[in-house]
Amino acid sequence: MRFASAQIIAYVEDGLWLRLASQANAAAERIGARIRPLAGISLAAPVEANEVFVVAEPEVLAAVADAGILFYRRGPKLGRFVCRWDTSDTEIDTLVAAIASGVAPHLKARRTSDQTFLRTPPR
Repeated sequence: MRFASAQIIAYVEDGLWLRLASQANAAAERIGARIRPLAGISLAAPVEANEVFVVAEPEVLAAVADAGILFYRRGPKLGRFVCRWDTSDTEIDTLVAAIASGVAPHLKARRTSDQTFLRTPPR
């Protein structure tokens, strides 16, 4: 039991747990900030921790899964992405690129029936 308690003490001493949690939360916020502007993508909830809940068409989520990115499907149009304390910028870039690549073909297909779908909202 001593060894387990030594690990816990090391984790909570000097704010290590808070630093690691902050790193994971910051990675999630970077993902949220980069996918918010993508047409056809929305966040189901504000990014307030190390999780990002993405609402997208099933084809978009399938493209992300096909890219080898692990995430939780919470429904046909909802994906839950969880960031680790050591989530890298490269991993974030890969996720955003996979989402964007899934969005592009989907938008082209919808554009014929909904010309306003691609319009940027007024500021």
